[in-house]
Amino acid sequence: GFSNVRMSVATTTFPEPSCGEYGGHTLFDAFSLATEGRSRTFRKGDFVVVREQVLPERAPVHCIAELGHGWQADGQALFESRLYVQPEDTPTGRTTRHGEDEVVASYKRVIKSCSELADWLVQPADFPHKKVQVITFLDYCRRMAEHKRLHGSVQPGLSLTTADLALKYCRSGFRSPLDWT
Repeated sequence: GFSNVRMSVATTTFPEPSCGEYGGHTLFDAFSLATEGRSRTFRKGDFVVVREQVLPERAPVHCIAELGHGWQADGQALFESRLYVQPEDTPTGRTTRHGEDEVVASYKRVIKSCSELADWLVQPADFPHKKVQVITFLDYCRRMAEHKRLHGSVQPGLSLTTADLALKYCRSGFRSPLDWT
Protein backbone atom coordinates (compact mmCIF):
# COMPACT_ATOMS: atom_id res chain seq x y z
CA GLY A 1 0.00 0.00 0.00
CA PHE A 2 0.88 3.65 -0.27
CA SER A 3 1.58 4.09 3.42
CA ASN A 4 4.35 1.48 3.25
CA VAL A 5 6.36 3.97 1.20
CA ARG A 6 8.46 6.46 3.13
CA MET A 7 8.87 9.45 0.88
CA SER A 8 11.80 11.75 0.77
CA VAL A 9 10.58 13.41 -2.41
CA ALA A 10 6.88 13.56 -3.22
CA THR A 11 4.94 15.34 -5.91
CA THR A 12 1.66 16.92 -4.87
CA THR A 13 -1.12 17.82 -7.30
CA PHE A 14 -4.66 19.04 -6.82
CA PRO A 15 -6.70 16.71 -9.10
CA GLU A 16 -9.99 18.61 -8.88
CA PRO A 17 -11.07 22.21 -9.46
CA SER A 18 -10.78 24.57 -6.51
CA CYS A 19 -13.68 24.76 -4.07
CA GLY A 20 -13.22 28.36 -2.95
CA GLU A 21 -10.83 30.89 -1.49
CA TYR A 22 -9.92 31.88 2.05
CA GLY A 23 -7.29 34.28 3.30
CA GLY A 24 -5.90 34.82 -0.19
CA HIS A 25 -5.42 31.08 -0.78
CA THR A 26 -7.25 28.86 -3.27
CA LEU A 27 -8.73 25.85 -1.45
CA PHE A 28 -9.04 22.29 -2.76
CA ASP A 29 -11.11 19.35 -1.50
CA ALA A 30 -8.50 16.78 -2.61
CA PHE A 31 -4.79 16.39 -3.19
CA SER A 32 -2.74 13.57 -4.71
CA LEU A 33 0.71 12.45 -3.65
CA ALA A 34 2.96 10.57 -6.04
CA THR A 35 6.38 9.01 -5.56
CA GLU A 36 8.27 6.10 -7.07
CA GLY A 37 5.39 5.33 -9.45
CA ARG A 38 2.76 5.18 -6.69
CA SER A 39 -0.02 7.67 -6.24
CA ARG A 40 -2.79 8.16 -3.71
CA THR A 41 -5.52 10.78 -3.54
CA PHE A 42 -6.62 12.13 -0.17
CA ARG A 43 -9.95 13.96 0.16
CA LYS A 44 -11.45 16.40 2.62
CA GLY A 45 -13.28 14.31 5.20
CA ASP A 46 -10.99 11.25 4.87
CA PHE A 47 -9.84 9.73 8.15
CA VAL A 48 -6.29 8.39 8.47
CA VAL A 49 -4.31 7.06 11.43
CA VAL A 50 -1.20 9.07 12.26
CA ARG A 51 1.40 9.39 15.04
CA GLU A 52 1.48 12.73 16.83
CA GLN A 53 2.69 14.07 20.16
CA VAL A 54 -0.36 15.47 21.97
CA LEU A 55 1.06 15.85 25.48
CA PRO A 56 4.50 17.37 26.16
CA GLU A 57 5.64 14.74 28.66
CA ARG A 58 4.63 11.73 26.54
CA ALA A 59 5.81 10.04 23.38
CA PRO A 60 3.77 10.37 20.16
CA VAL A 61 0.58 8.28 20.09
CA HIS A 62 -1.77 6.94 17.44
CA CYS A 63 -4.34 9.59 16.53
CA ILE A 64 -7.06 9.77 13.94
CA ALA A 65 -6.66 12.71 11.57
CA GLU A 66 -9.70 14.01 9.71
CA LEU A 67 -8.29 15.67 6.61
CA GLY A 68 -9.45 19.15 5.65
CA HIS A 69 -8.79 21.47 2.74
CA GLY A 70 -5.54 21.59 0.80
CA TRP A 71 -3.98 24.79 -0.57
CA GLN A 72 -0.79 26.24 -2.01
CA ALA A 73 1.29 28.77 0.00
CA ASP A 74 4.78 30.04 -0.79
CA GLY A 75 5.23 27.27 -3.38
CA GLN A 76 4.33 24.53 -0.90
CA ALA A 77 1.19 22.35 -0.92
CA LEU A 78 -0.40 22.29 2.55
CA PHE A 79 -3.39 20.63 4.21
CA GLU A 80 -5.19 20.99 7.50
CA SER A 81 -6.54 18.28 9.75
CA ARG A 82 -8.33 17.78 13.03
CA LEU A 83 -6.96 15.18 15.43
CA TYR A 84 -8.96 12.72 17.50
CA VAL A 85 -7.20 10.86 20.32
CA GLN A 86 -8.02 8.14 22.83
CA PRO A 87 -9.24 9.65 26.13
CA GLU A 88 -6.22 8.22 27.96
CA ASP A 89 -3.98 10.39 25.75
CA THR A 90 -5.57 13.67 26.95
CA PRO A 91 -4.54 15.79 29.95
CA THR A 92 -7.44 14.44 32.07
CA GLY A 93 -7.11 10.81 30.98
CA ARG A 94 -9.80 8.16 30.53
CA THR A 95 -12.65 8.22 33.03
CA THR A 96 -15.63 5.98 33.65
CA ARG A 97 -17.77 8.29 31.51
CA HIS A 98 -15.77 7.49 28.35
CA GLY A 99 -17.10 4.73 26.13
CA GLU A 100 -14.97 1.97 24.65
CA ASP A 101 -15.16 3.43 21.12
CA GLU A 102 -14.95 7.08 22.21
CA VAL A 103 -12.28 9.48 21.00
CA VAL A 104 -11.75 13.11 21.99
CA ALA A 105 -11.22 15.93 19.47
CA SER A 106 -8.28 18.29 19.72
CA TYR A 107 -9.40 21.91 19.46
CA LYS A 108 -6.23 22.84 17.57
CA ARG A 109 -6.14 22.28 13.80
CA VAL A 110 -2.90 20.75 12.52
CA ILE A 111 -1.37 22.19 9.34
CA LYS A 112 1.29 20.18 7.51
CA SER A 113 2.83 20.09 4.07
CA CYS A 114 1.21 17.46 1.86
CA SER A 115 4.59 15.78 1.34
CA GLU A 116 4.83 15.15 5.13
CA LEU A 117 1.68 13.02 5.14
CA ALA A 118 3.31 9.76 4.03
CA ASP A 119 5.75 9.86 6.95
CA TRP A 120 2.99 10.93 9.37
CA LEU A 121 0.77 7.93 8.51
CA VAL A 122 0.81 4.87 10.77
CA GLN A 123 1.95 1.69 9.04
CA PRO A 124 -0.81 -0.91 8.42
CA ALA A 125 1.01 -3.45 10.62
CA ASP A 126 0.75 -0.99 13.54
CA PHE A 127 -3.02 -0.49 13.17
CA PRO A 128 -5.12 -3.60 12.52
CA HIS A 129 -8.09 -1.99 10.73
CA LYS A 130 -8.26 -1.17 7.02
CA LYS A 131 -10.35 1.98 7.59
CA VAL A 132 -11.19 4.29 10.44
CA GLN A 133 -14.12 6.65 10.79
CA VAL A 134 -15.26 9.09 13.49
CA ILE A 135 -18.98 9.79 13.77
CA THR A 136 -21.11 11.81 16.16
CA PHE A 137 -22.35 10.27 19.38
CA LEU A 138 -25.92 10.51 18.04
CA ASP A 139 -24.99 8.53 14.91
CA TYR A 140 -23.19 5.98 17.07
CA CYS A 141 -26.33 5.56 19.22
CA ARG A 142 -28.44 5.11 16.07
CA ARG A 143 -26.10 2.37 14.84
CA MET A 144 -26.21 0.65 18.26
CA ALA A 145 -30.02 0.80 18.17
CA GLU A 146 -29.98 -0.70 14.67
CA HIS A 147 -27.69 -3.47 15.92
CA LYS A 148 -30.10 -4.13 18.81
CA ARG A 149 -33.07 -4.21 16.41
CA LEU A 150 -31.31 -6.70 14.10
CA HIS A 151 -29.75 -8.90 16.78
CA GLY A 152 -32.23 -8.60 19.66
CA SER A 153 -29.82 -7.13 22.23
CA VAL A 154 -26.72 -5.10 22.83
CA GLN A 155 -24.20 -6.73 25.14
CA PRO A 156 -22.18 -4.60 27.59
CA GLY A 157 -18.84 -3.74 26.07
CA LEU A 158 -20.13 -4.25 22.52
CA SER A 159 -18.11 -2.35 19.95
CA LEU A 160 -19.19 -1.53 16.41
CA THR A 161 -15.54 -1.83 15.33
CA THR A 162 -14.83 -4.74 12.98
CA ALA A 163 -11.67 -6.17 11.43
CA ASP A 164 -12.14 -3.83 8.45
CA LEU A 165 -13.46 -0.68 10.13
CA ALA A 166 -12.55 1.06 13.38
CA LEU A 167 -15.74 3.00 14.09
CA LYS A 168 -15.27 5.68 16.76
CA TYR A 169 -17.48 8.45 18.10
CA CYS A 170 -16.70 11.86 19.50
CA ARG A 171 -18.70 13.96 21.94
CA SER A 172 -16.07 16.25 23.49
CA GLY A 173 -12.82 18.06 22.85
CA PHE A 174 -9.65 19.04 24.69
CA ARG A 175 -6.80 21.52 24.58
CA SER A 176 -3.30 20.10 24.83
CA PRO A 177 -0.58 22.06 26.64
CA LEU A 178 1.25 21.87 23.28
CA ASP A 179 -1.54 24.08 21.85
CA TRP A 180 -0.52 26.90 24.19
CA THR A 181 2.95 27.43 22.76
